[in-house]
Amino acid sequence: MKIRKRITNSGCVCLAATALLTSACGATGGPTEDVQSTAELLTVSHFSAFTAIPNGTFSSAPVITSYNGGTIVFSRGMDAQVYGNKIASNNRPTGWVPISGGTFLGRPSATSDMTVPSQGNPQPTARTVWVAAIGQDFRIYVNPGSGAAVFPGWTAISDDQVTSAPAIAFGGHSLLVCAQKSDQMVYCASNDVTFGYSVTNWTGFAPIPGGTVLNEPSVAYDGASFRVVAEGRDQAGWTTKLSGGSWLPWTQIPGGTFQGPPAISSTRGGHVDVFGVGFDNQMYFTSADSGGTAWNGFQVIPNATFMSEPAAYSRPSAAPTLISVMAMGDDERIWQSTYTP
Repeated sequence: MKIRKRITNSGCVCLAATALLTSACGATGGPTEDVQSTAELLTVSHFSAFTAIPNGTFSSAPVITSYNGGTIVFSRGMDAQVYGNKIASNNRPTGWVPISGGTFLGRPSATSDMTVPSQGNPQPTARTVWVAAIGQDFRIYVNPGSGAAVFPGWTAISDDQVTSAPAIAFGGHSLLVCAQKSDQMVYCASNDVTFGYSVTNWTGFAPIPGGTVLNEPSVAYDGASFRVVAEGRDQAGWTTKLSGGSWLPWTQIPGGTFQGPPAISSTRGGHVDVFGVGFDNQMYFTSADSGGTAWNGFQVIPNATFMSEPAAYSRPSAAPTLISVMAMGDDERIWQSTYTP
């Protein structure tokens, strides 16, 4: 991944209590192949221009998740702490706040148990936001934030060491966390949170068979199953799906190669969107329906270049903005664009 990373060795992760968001603080160029399919196409004109989130510079790519009518973006600061910033429903940031108690290597990951709005509950709500990151000891740590946006502390989920940043997603009353290990395969562990989160509920890490990857994966839940995307040895995006308790074979997303790991998001069952930064440093995206097997070809979101891999998140369907996509710019700030149907 072609990204300037500042990694410090300032000690192992410890526990602390933190209140967050309660105060302000292809080839050269892009993808080259157009694949015809029946997948619905995201329209480039529906993406807003990229704008910088003010008052912060960072040493990693961002990650996004939903929280009560808006989104929260997390990134690794220059001091190696994880910082969060709530983006309200009007797309206005509230300010960067650190999640204290640990320093980390690489980008964090985050997910929430966001509910889809209904007639009796018109606003999407979330009880918990889980943030995951790789500690200085190369173990994965998770910090579960409450509905009051208070993060009680970082706890290692196992003694397994990983070689990439983690990816975490919530779906079907479970958490799934995945990361690359030293054999360059992706390994995943799960946690049933039906009756609440407990660090003792994590399963052991098990590999996704059939392939090796260059760096960290990205994970999303499409309403029925977990999906993983990662950058293969050929620098193309490759994806797989958890079906019936087993992972389907890895399949290549045709039409482009990238200079870092792609990001995946999903707006509904069977539909996924994948974003990646091409070798011209621009952001590209593609979509698939039909269970994620028919891709419509990559398109560029113009007029912006980046120095990190992207982050993408699809909000519940009744939210005014359907997709948020972010990446770190050449100025080391986080830049965002939103997709509104």
